[in-house]
Amino acid sequence: MQKSLPVSYFSNMVLLYFWSTAFLGIGNWTDISSYFDFGDDKIETTQSVLMNNITLSSPSVSSCIDHPLRDVATVSVNVSWTSPPSGDDIEVQLGDKIENIFVSSGTTSPQTVEFVVPANGTFGNTIVSRWKTNTGLGETTSSPFNAPAACSVDQINSKILYLCGAEKPYDGDPWDHGIIEYLDDVNGSKTVSPILTKNDASGMG
Repeated sequence: MQKSLPVSYFSNMVLLYFWSTAFLGIGNWTDISSYFDFGDDKIETTQSVLMNNITLSSPSVSSCIDHPLRDVATVSVNVSWTSPPSGDDIEVQLGDKIENIFVSSGTTSPQTVEFVVPANGTFGNTIVSRWKTNTGLGETTSSPFNAPAACSVDQINSKILYLCGAEKPYDGDPWDHGIIEYLDDVNGSKTVSPILTKNDASGMG
């Protein structure tokens, strides 16, 4: 039967702690309780501890998929969890791509998450998962995987005509610094030359 300890007992424990740390060099309660024998008079406490209880399977990687300009592959991972924090969801991240599992809306474990990645032959890639709100619970990292190498060489060597509206350069700027930069990045040694023009007889912008 658990004993009811008097108030003086707790007062003595506080004094004992300070005396032990000051004169015996004992730094924590675990050390003190092992240094002194309290017999059967022990204080029982119960504490609820949240854990990062997310598990990731080994990633499954497809073979190279032939796409124009940049070949790709799919990477899937099974995500399972137990005892989720109340009202929280799971983020699953691969590089700069993030997928969400809405556990708070009733999604049940396990779930399969799939990403599309460049087929660029990179090694040691990993997938990371975490609770979206309770970030202090830490992260779970998958085992590493290798992306397949590219399976085609598709390049564009041409000029592209873009009909620009009256608000140029506002609608032309995303073109110049968006799709054209992307094409230039994946196009290897070939050259893409964009030409902007207005949508009326005044000609080139």
